[in-house]
Amino acid sequence: MKASLPYLLLIALAVLACTVDSKAQSAPGTVTVTGKHGGDGTCPSHEGFGSRLTCYDATVTNCPNTDSISLVFGYASPSSTPNGLVVFLSGAGGTAATVYPGGDGTFAQSYYNNNYNIVQLAWSYDWELTNAPGNSSHAASILSAACRQAAFLYWARYNTASNNNGPVVFPTTQQNSQAGMCVQGFSAGSAATAYSLAYYGAASYVDKVELLSGPVFSDIAQGCAVPAGPNVNICGGSPSYCYGWPSGGQSEAPTYVFGTEKWLQSWTGNAKCAGGSPTNNSDKTGWLDQSIVNNPNGGATFSYPQTMMSAWLCTSDTDGTYNESAPEGWLFYNQIGGSGTLAPFQVTAVSNCSGPEGVTGGTVNNGTQHATDAITADMSTSTNKCIKNAGH
Repeated sequence: MKASLPYLLLIALAVLACTVDSKAQSAPGTVTVTGKHGGDGTCPSHEGFGSRLTCYDATVTNCPNTDSISLVFGYASPSSTPNGLVVFLSGAGGTAATVYPGGDGTFAQSYYNNNYNIVQLAWSYDWELTNAPGNSSHAASILSAACRQAAFLYWARYNTASNNNGPVVFPTTQQNSQAGMCVQGFSAGSAATAYSLAYYGAASYVDKVELLSGPVFSDIAQGCAVPAGPNVNICGGSPSYCYGWPSGGQSEAPTYVFGTEKWLQSWTGNAKCAGGSPTNNSDKTGWLDQSIVNNPNGGATFSYPQTMMSAWLCTSDTDGTYNESAPEGWLFYNQIGGSGTLAPFQVTAVSNCSGPEGVTGGTVNNGTQHATDAITADMSTSTNKCIKNAGH
């Protein structure tokens, strides 16, 4: 990243008591904004930021058992009284603001057109790695590393500062007292959202989430085990919050495939994940310690009564292939259950996806509606759109 101009003020916002609502938990980490990216706020073109965004450089520090990490974030506000703020958490390592096939940029433009402030992120290295490149001082843990994403969400909701070179604040709630604080996560970004809700208190201030193709780290042990364990029956028993799934559910393997196992080997610090060597109980415990659900150390919460949640998982794709995103996602949604979120809560089956995670290329409602249109409407125009909820 380029160094900020000397006249730009450093803003360490997450630790200022005056910025924190009394209902919120303490900040999971510290976000420091160093100024406009490149001095003029131009966004890195190769990282998938939308054309309307102004970009800033920032650093996340003080997340336990992790190195500091820098990022670029882009921000745009369509009006002086927005309906809310939508933060996008992209897939894979999150090193680009848009990761195929998440459609982050397309959704960002649609939400902007529907009068929402929007934010996109690009981390300087994979956020799932607790150590910066070249360092090895911290134990690998995706759960620990997720503190960074949670710290940014917390900062996005509660910061109140700005500088004389344009807003660094996302002044959503100051502009409109009924504006929502909302998140859309794709694949690994949906997992980052789930970690933030389950372990880092985000349910105390996030009003609505759209989770696409995941969370993919719900039970890492089930995804990594060799030999593989039993399949997961997605929407087994046909609970009322499942929509469009086969009667009785759909059986799929949660094993990491198609190269994602290589990422998990790196991110979890265990090269045996879905590899060629049998795994043992010690491997399983290490993976569970990093998982969203079934974590033996506990400490998670799966009740979010002030947060609306919509989930979108592939039930079929044009290639006839499947990966871990739907069964891993179901392990999280099944843990929440029908009463774990602010109604309505729905796990929607997306047909004819463009690949095993390509919900943005699929259809819903028996093929009558494009999934991208349905997701856009659910977040930004429906009666259940992103808006401030009671208790926040």
